[in-house]
Amino acid sequence: MMLLGERIGAEKAEQWGLIYRAVDDAALMDEACSLASRLAAGPTLAIGLMRRGLARALDGSYAESMQAEAENQERAGNSADAREGAMAFLGKRKPEFRGE
Repeated sequence: MMLLGERIGAEKAEQWGLIYRAVDDAALMDEACSLASRLAAGPTLAIGLMRRGLARALDGSYAESMQAEAENQERAGNSADAREGAMAFLGKRKPEFRGE
């Protein structure tokens, strides 16, 4: 793609893992809202740490990125959301994350 400047369709981009999902134009808003709801109901603390870690990795060194990842893993792993996720799994129920 980069060398030849060739365009690819949405379906091919999805197959190659370049995009999350290809949907018809008419279904776009419903799919986007569904995804947003899933993310909002998830472990928002961990999601936020992932996003910040990725952003920092773009400008930092490999060592800095690995250090930040270790710190983020520790923080997320010791969070109330991590405990809730484990308890929900053991209890075979849907987790109720609070971003803590």
